[in-house]
Amino acid sequence: MSPIFQVAKKWSTIAEPRGSEDQSEVNPMSSPFNEIRDGFQLTPKTFHVPSDTSRLDPAAKRKTTICNLFANHRLPIRDVMRILDESYANVVRALIEGGIVHERRNNRQETVDVERRQSLLRSQ
Repeated sequence: MSPIFQVAKKWSTIAEPRGSEDQSEVNPMSSPFNEIRDGFQLTPKTFHVPSDTSRLDPAAKRKTTICNLFANHRLPIRDVMRILDESYANVVRALIEGGIVHERRNNRQETVDVERRQSLLRSQ
């Protein structure tokens, strides 16, 4: 078995919920999901690749590939960026949307409307 699949197998056993304990009663500080990778806290969610990816649109396939490489193959964000020729922002966005990592921003804001100032030297 290749080392990548051994790591993926190990990750899947770590990521499975333990027993029948209620997740709302688990102390987050003692949780095995308090792991931090590449500066992001991982979620307890396991990532499963859809059985038929041929029906996905290209953007969804890309997000699935990013999440699979990071979660199941345990590649760092920099390696995912290099392999897929993606920007850091796109990789992180896909991981957050896929529920693999937690959002780091405390106050997530939608787009901010910016008003332009009028020039004092306007030509009339």
